[in-house]
Amino acid sequence: LVGTMGWDKDGVRAGAVFAALAVKTYAAGSTLAGYLDSLYQRYGYYVTLNSYFFNHEPPVMYRMFERMRTLGTAADGVTRCYP
Repeated sequence: LVGTMGWDKDGVRAGAVFAALAVKTYAAGSTLAGYLDSLYQRYGYYVTLNSYFFNHEPPVMYRMFERMRTLGTAADGVTRCYP
């Protein structure tokens, strides 16, 4: 989210921020593609592969979600969001 509130769910706010980025980028004599390339050079590329799993057995689904909820819980009680 940008700012402290983000009530819209259709990307209107993100579109406005992107438009502001475009204005700033073009005013600096660059393009959005050039700016994106500079981000790749600075931070590298990020690749993700999302998929879905289907399961129609409630006991199995419960165990799966229970495992996800507790994944990363350390002995100190702190839950981390990585394996």
